Amino acid sequence: MRRVARISRLILLCGIAACAALKATIAVAQVTEGDIRKAIETARRSGARISEEEVERILASYREEVARASRITEELEWDTKSFVQDLEHPISHTKGHEGIPFPNPAQVVLKPKPTEPAGSQAAPTPPPVWSPEPYERPTSCAKNETKRVEYDPKGNDSVTYVDRLFVRDDLVPIDSSEVYGPKVDLIPYGPSESSATMVRMSIYRVPCVPYRMRMTGKAEYIDTGVNALKNYTSNPAGKGVLHPFVEEKLNPEKYHGKAPTRPQRR
Repeated sequence: MRRVARISRLILLCGIAACAALKATIAVAQVTEGDIRKAIETARRSGARISEEEVERILASYREEVARASRITEELEWDTKSFVQDLEHPISHTKGHEGIPFPNPAQVVLKPKPTEPAGSQAAPTPPPVWSPEPYERPTSCAKNETKRVEYDPKGNDSVTYVDRLFVRDDLVPIDSSEVYGPKVDLIPYGPSESSATMVRMSIYRVPCVPYRMRMTGKAEYIDTGVNALKNYTSNPAGKGVLHPFVEEKLNPEKYHGKAPTRPQRR
């Protein structure tokens, strides 16, 4: 009963819309452009002042109404055709022009879920076991080199955003900005370093020391050995400059007996 009532309402609504559209179409179709021109000439002979510009505006408005009425007629025909098709195939979902009807409820057979044999138990799921990759204390770097990996060809290579240096504790000066650069983050290591240092080394997978990670707006740099101890402030992509403080620490026999260079280690 509900379905019949719903279809009746749809038919009623379609009929109302069709009547309204049809009346508008007929009203426009009954008047031609010649009829409008004759009416204008009659009005002019009666004394009305109607310019040619006004005539063109009136005719343009009439042509728009004719076009609109034509579109309404086409849409009405399409809606009516679609509505009739829906009534003919009420229980199918559309896939292009191919409807696949829903199955008849009487044809649906529900199979019972198979039951487990009596006394059987499912194997328990083993709990997850965290097994971190082992990380051993890094050794001294065998090479003094810099590896560059470009990630943005259009980026700015003159601005440093990240500068992280794992450095021996006796190479930590009072003013690290003068020796290594203003943005460097020093992570000292040595015989008495804390477990936190080893954790940070394991996070970044530091293979050897001294080890440095730098990032500009254009590329990433990995410096090892002496290259990690240079100052790259003036040119991050260049060869860098080794501060005298670092030179004295790396070559103590060369500066034996001389006053140490400032800045001193803390």
